Amino acid sequence: MLSHLFRDLRLTFLGQVSRRLRGGWTESWIEDVVQECLVDALRGLRGCSASSEAELRAWTGTIARRRVANLMRREEPRVGSAVPLTALRGHAETTAADPSPNRLALLAALANAVSKLSPVQSRLLWMRLQADATWQEVGEDLGIGAAAAKRRYQRLTVSLRRRCGAQEPR
Repeated sequence: MLSHLFRDLRLTFLGQVSRRLRGGWTESWIEDVVQECLVDALRGLRGCSASSEAELRAWTGTIARRRVANLMRREEPRVGSAVPLTALRGHAETTAADPSPNRLALLAALANAVSKLSPVQSRLLWMRLQADATWQEVGEDLGIGAAAAKRRYQRLTVSLRRRCGAQEPR
């Protein structure tokens, strides 16, 4: 019985963590993070009050998000430019066969805008888009409250839209 639970939890965590860590240097950490999630789940199983499958998924999702956030904090020095969107410029240049020239211009404009972000802005954007961190986790990482993290993110996305819109060809 416990072996079936362990196997099912592992598959659940593998799906949740893989979704957050696919691509780039983080992909090689997927199995390690899954193992850490399993240890956390087994330690916390006694206190788990999930009474439905949806609640259990939410519980495991919380564990996975926390473990991914811990990985990011622990390995932050390896994350040079925290947002992988900076690679968009190269993508825009290599997809010349794309039938939409406006899309290529938008990718180039977005890459240009992202390259001008401060390290804190870059970290904020990365944690929300790549690490799928909650507002609470983002706030803790940046040393601010969850509401302040959400407001900063909203202002940042408005700013990026404005920068990309201003550089978009007509």
